[in-house]
Amino acid sequence: MVPPARPIRKLLVANRGEIAVRILQAARELPNPVETYALYTPDDQSHCELGAPNHALALPSPASYMDVSLLVKLAKEHSIDTVHPGYGFLSESPEFAQRMWEEAGAKVIGPGWEVLAQTGDKLQAKELAEACGVPVLKAITQPTSDLNVIKAFAAEVGYPVMIKAVDGGGGRGIRLVRSEDTLQASVDRAMGESPSKKVFVEKAAVEGYHHVEVQVIGDGTGQVRHLWERDCSIQRRFQKIVECAPALMKDRKLICLVIEAALRIANRIKYLSLGTFEFLVNEQVSEFYFLEINPRLQVEHTITECITSVDLVRSQFLLAQGASLQDIGLGENRDPETPPGPHSIQLRLCAEDPNANFALSIGKITGFHVPGGNGVRVDTNISDLSPVVVGSDFDNMVAKIIVTAASWDAVISKARRVLEDTKISGIKTNIDVLRAVIDSADFREWRADTQWLESNLNDIVACGQKISQSIQSNKPSLPASSVSQTLSAAASNVLLRKGDAWSIDLQPVGEKSNSSQLPHHLLLSRVLRNEFPTSLRAEIEYTTPATVSTPAKTAAYIMTLSTTSTSASALSSTHRLGDPNNQSHVILPISGKLIEMLVAEGDEVEENAVIAFVKQMKMEIEVRSPRAGRVTWVLELESEDGDDVPEGVLLAELEAIETTAASSVAPLPPKRAVKSAFNVKGYITEESVASATRGALFASTRSLASAVMPVLLEFAPELIVMVASKLDSADFFNFRLACRYINLTSFHHFGARYFRTRYHMLERRSLENLVEVSRDPVLAPYVCSVQICPQHLTSDFHVFAPWVRGLDDEYVGVNNAAHKQLLYEQYSLIEFGLGSAYLSGALVRLTNCRTLGISDHPWPWGAASQKRLTGVRFTSEVSQKESIAFTKRAFRMIVAVAITSQIPLERFQVLHGLPDKAFGPEIIAIPRRLADMARGHLMSISVLDLCVGEDDRMTAEAWVDGVNGFIMLFRNVADLTLDFQDSSDLRRFHGMSEGLLVPRLRSLAISHLRCSEDDLARLFFRHSSTLEMISLKSVRLKQGTFKSLIQKVQGYLKTEHLFMDGDDNQDVVYWNFTKVGDSLFVFAGKDVSEIAQASFMPSSRQEADMVPLFTQPPPFLSDGLSLHEEGKRDEAAKRDKRWMQGNQSRAPSESR
Repeated sequence: MVPPARPIRKLLVANRGEIAVRILQAARELPNPVETYALYTPDDQSHCELGAPNHALALPSPASYMDVSLLVKLAKEHSIDTVHPGYGFLSESPEFAQRMWEEAGAKVIGPGWEVLAQTGDKLQAKELAEACGVPVLKAITQPTSDLNVIKAFAAEVGYPVMIKAVDGGGGRGIRLVRSEDTLQASVDRAMGESPSKKVFVEKAAVEGYHHVEVQVIGDGTGQVRHLWERDCSIQRRFQKIVECAPALMKDRKLICLVIEAALRIANRIKYLSLGTFEFLVNEQVSEFYFLEINPRLQVEHTITECITSVDLVRSQFLLAQGASLQDIGLGENRDPETPPGPHSIQLRLCAEDPNANFALSIGKITGFHVPGGNGVRVDTNISDLSPVVVGSDFDNMVAKIIVTAASWDAVISKARRVLEDTKISGIKTNIDVLRAVIDSADFREWRADTQWLESNLNDIVACGQKISQSIQSNKPSLPASSVSQTLSAAASNVLLRKGDAWSIDLQPVGEKSNSSQLPHHLLLSRVLRNEFPTSLRAEIEYTTPATVSTPAKTAAYIMTLSTTSTSASALSSTHRLGDPNNQSHVILPISGKLIEMLVAEGDEVEENAVIAFVKQMKMEIEVRSPRAGRVTWVLELESEDGDDVPEGVLLAELEAIETTAASSVAPLPPKRAVKSAFNVKGYITEESVASATRGALFASTRSLASAVMPVLLEFAPELIVMVASKLDSADFFNFRLACRYINLTSFHHFGARYFRTRYHMLERRSLENLVEVSRDPVLAPYVCSVQICPQHLTSDFHVFAPWVRGLDDEYVGVNNAAHKQLLYEQYSLIEFGLGSAYLSGALVRLTNCRTLGISDHPWPWGAASQKRLTGVRFTSEVSQKESIAFTKRAFRMIVAVAITSQIPLERFQVLHGLPDKAFGPEIIAIPRRLADMARGHLMSISVLDLCVGEDDRMTAEAWVDGVNGFIMLFRNVADLTLDFQDSSDLRRFHGMSEGLLVPRLRSLAISHLRCSEDDLARLFFRHSSTLEMISLKSVRLKQGTFKSLIQKVQGYLKTEHLFMDGDDNQDVVYWNFTKVGDSLFVFAGKDVSEIAQASFMPSSRQEADMVPLFTQPPPFLSDGLSLHEEGKRDEAAKRDKRWMQGNQSRAPSESR
């Protein structure tokens, strides 16, 4: 759906950097006045200075740009009517567009959320192209995480193949695999860069193929036009760095076919706004294949603007206000075979170090200059108005340099000149690579395909360095007075040098200058640490002037210069630089956001052990120790979210460990005193455990528990049970804390139950804790079921129970107000965006998890354990309405995860924690669009448990539609459990029994229901061909009797067992149905194996409540069950048939 067109009054730009500047500038040029709003974070606000919005709204963190709920809230607070998402972030999120409109009344500029959902998913986009007759590469039809499926496909089509995340973008989540040897690693890395952890595989088209994309624009009425094409073949790691328009292929007829294919797809979906349709084109063999659709403004839109003179951002604004293509001057069809005359090139300047494998370069940009001239354009957020610091939170592109000229040769010359004169200091960039690409003969003659840059990268880097050296050597010498004005990166980081001296004249403000004043002298004698601009530490000699009465005095001082600007946070003064020549130093080899240190002082590490994680460009990179040793110092993180650190920072100091023969056999954990035989693997035996006395074995120190924890997790379950039986609550407490440091997992409680089952996730955690568990190599394989409670999907659990995370050794109390507030702030995680990505990513890693469930239990998880340990227990009162709101959103999130993640789930549960009817069809009645997505995507689920209680706010018709519609989404369900929570509205179950059909249903369990005999009989009859087992518990018939029901169904029901359980004072009895041969029998409350020894006459009131339908037992029971033996089945069948016919001829015995 696309919201209706209307004038733009208040515009929110939901982006940052150069694209935010571009959008804000275009908005200010619209004919109607527009009030503009920009977003910023404390360390990133230069786009607000350049774009000059009317209002700037602060965000709490960089992650807030992806927080749908927060942005919707801001839009509502400021009465925003239009949002421009730019590119990246939420620009392709259908949920963002839909929620903005439905909750805030704000229209997101773009094609509408339905088209976003169809085109943003790469597999759906391929299906759309195929339906339009556009060639596509052979690919699997469903996303998968199963390596065997991917291997089978690769074997079928042959290598190379391409692994792609279905929701990847910007070159992320894509891996080219040329052999099976690298398949596993490529799949893992592609999944790691995908928000949904979903990948698919397709045949790769690489050598000789160019990446050609068509710029399409439409007005939503079916009118679509092209603005020719762009060639984006110069890529590194599938990220474009140089783009050209138009494409330089000589075969324009082939390009015409590509453009016509793009228009055919766009016309099919009545495309609105801007869209880029991407293809792989091979001129040598005259073929092309569809790749994907980017339903948004593209990074490289600039070169299309330059060759067509069409302002694409302005066009987006006008179309969003209801203009047609004719209104904006694009009504006429343009000949795709005749491109415009000019040629344009875009060069992406990125903060990365080509000499360090293109690692991110973090730092403050201290100087930036791009020369002007005719046909030169620079899109950037760098200015002198506000400092720009490159960190790890955002994309590393700092500027786009666009050059345009009348011919290809002219634009090459212009690009070479501009790159030669471009200067940037404070960070390292890829400018040498750009210079080498432009200078390459392959590029000038356009022989460069999509693999060209990767194949020639080393030569390109070396060539770029030579070009830069040549540029420097050809520069004229500058006079000494001008040296300070150069933009040398080396000079920019030097404030003071040894030997520098100054004379200082201090004069009070307002006083006239006194030429007779004697100067004070400062001499820099030693530089101790130079980390300018963030810090500088040096020794200085301060000499006071001599006077008539006092001689000159010289004193030595330590001078420390530290920045107080938040913009310099990328180079915090607390970070020490490592010495490469010091063997004890472990140095960070790359720059990025240091998000976690895995070692502490006193720990022993092995060579090549992972000691830290650094985040670069949304990818987590392991940092390993280059040598073994004991940690004597470790870098402490200043922020819980991590610190931006430059390359060369000292992470840890190690000392060598003296090894002996004894220690090599059974090494003890460092700095841990062991109180009993439970110390390390090899010492813990069944005998030592059995002889130990119960007590606080490990409660003395947390470090002792940390040593034992990973060892315990490796033991056999039987031994673990024995160990756990010897522990008391103090041990449990320290074990929980140990898990935080050893396994990166917060346990709410730690007891024998966990060890006894191992494969169950018994401790209920927050959603982020679940993600941590899924990443733990020890715990993750043993998780087979996950149950979600929407009221506790919070990342801030430690706010009201800080002891859970080990922040304090003693319990510090419970803040009920904080807890209740958290319950009202769940929407940021319980949504299809962030919450769905967390949950689906965790489930993909939990390879043995087959059950996914949701519960409305209202109490904090771990409350009972908390009371046992601390003597305090609390609950939070959440009203029914709020509980339903939480649950509904969480439920839809979970359904979406089950649909889109293609996780091989077997069981789906909807359970209730209280008999207050908080769960009902209002919750499981999912939106139609979600139901449409679900069809065909829940095939792996065979067990469905639902709580479908009565809901007074829903009509009977809506109730039936919601429940039946949801159940029938699960096409392969064989085991169905329905808990009706004592529903008493006969119309509801009547409608269900008439409309529900589960084609593969074998087992049906119904509980807490009041209904009629006919409705049950109808439901059984509809499934008579497949049903093998029925269970009825606390089912009360308002019309009819169970005996009459059994008579109705016994002729056609092929049920093997029927168990009925109910109240004594109702017409409810305990039955067992069993099938012997081809006949159906009913027995009283006994297991089949006990029938031969059963007494069929009641001997007490209890047994009187379990009266069999047939009081005369079949004759074969006198022989026990021997007739089931091989060779006697025919005889048993005949005798059973005669007995059944005799019993059916008379009414059931009324022995009650």
